[in-house]
Amino acid sequence: AAGADKAALPVTGHVLTGEDILKAMMKRQMGGETAAVKPLMPKRVFGKDTFVSVGCTEEYLYTARKDGAVYRCAVKDLLNGKEDFQIVKGLPKPTMLSGERTSQIAAGRRHVAFLTSSGRLFCMGSNECGQCGKMPEQGVRVREEVQQESLDEPHLVTFNPGEGAATVKVVDAHCGDAHTLVLDRNGRTWTFGDDRAIQLALGDTRTGGADVRKPMGTYTHKNNPVGQPLAGPVQHRNKVVYTFYDRHIQPEPVLTMPPSVFSQTSFPLPHLIAAGAKQSYFVHRESDNKDTNVIFACGENWFGQCGRSRHLQHQPLLQVRTPKETKVEKLVCGTGHCMALLDTGKVFSWGANWKGQVGTGKRAHTAPPVVLEFGDEPETAKVTAIFASDEASALIIDGP
Repeated sequence: AAGADKAALPVTGHVLTGEDILKAMMKRQMGGETAAVKPLMPKRVFGKDTFVSVGCTEEYLYTARKDGAVYRCAVKDLLNGKEDFQIVKGLPKPTMLSGERTSQIAAGRRHVAFLTSSGRLFCMGSNECGQCGKMPEQGVRVREEVQQESLDEPHLVTFNPGEGAATVKVVDAHCGDAHTLVLDRNGRTWTFGDDRAIQLALGDTRTGGADVRKPMGTYTHKNNPVGQPLAGPVQHRNKVVYTFYDRHIQPEPVLTMPPSVFSQTSFPLPHLIAAGAKQSYFVHRESDNKDTNVIFACGENWFGQCGRSRHLQHQPLLQVRTPKETKVEKLVCGTGHCMALLDTGKVFSWGANWKGQVGTGKRAHTAPPVVLEFGDEPETAKVTAIFASDEASALIIDGP
């Protein structure tokens, strides 16, 4: 697990049992010097319980225990050798009537999401863009200065009843810098939070900000409430409309738009999702009759993070240029780079590369994706797992 921001605490190890808790390699650049690497073993707090998930923002390290309890500790305390873990209150705990517990933690820059075993989603932390699924106190209208706003306790995210909320059970969640991406059990994807880089997959909302004109049809501020989904039988290029004085945010979950299709029927619903700092990624099957996949991406694209080229600074939902007839097993993202693990054991990587995190051996930003090669015999090396943090990547390789 790893933080999504460069100021976060990278934790590049999996939590296993009480004796192995957080045996992670931690380091942080401080004034040009690297802090000492120190394994954490807070047995006095956790005992012998097994952990199921960990996540790290730039402020806190969160851990979910198998019995449902969630603890957190300030990153600055960990770096100073102080293991002051406190329980996070307000999350479900197993009872005689219900076995609901926290099963997954997804961490962004300054907010965190908790997924429960029953499919509910809780968020806490920074909420100035509505990334916790709650309307910010400052609203959605443009102000001279956006104030920092934070939720100190977990907030239960609710879904719009008009978009099938009665059947929403979340199975996966990912957090970017200031947006949240959610996959439900029916394969639908929901997003909320910051949309300034068009990372919410709601269309190219930058071009629909006028009060009058829309790409198809005419809408005015009176016709369409601020930042609300477009209604009516006509299919529109944009899912939402922002007027001139609107902040480009979605404080409540909204269903994403499906990818555009030109020469075939629509793609099946996605089964894998991932989030970069200001990007969203979706993995679809090529068709109902094929198991091979295509990847779609949207959001900030200064360094080729969306996997096509660097021609667009911000990209709407378009296909990543991976080879045809490939099957994606896993997709992971750092702040500005992404890696896809194929069923063949090959890895494609792309995006920002100023610290070599793409893995090409060079420092040039990379788009479209390139296949990585390892060792003296790259053809026989098979990658079995991939991981990505802010500006780093890690792989487990089975082979010479």
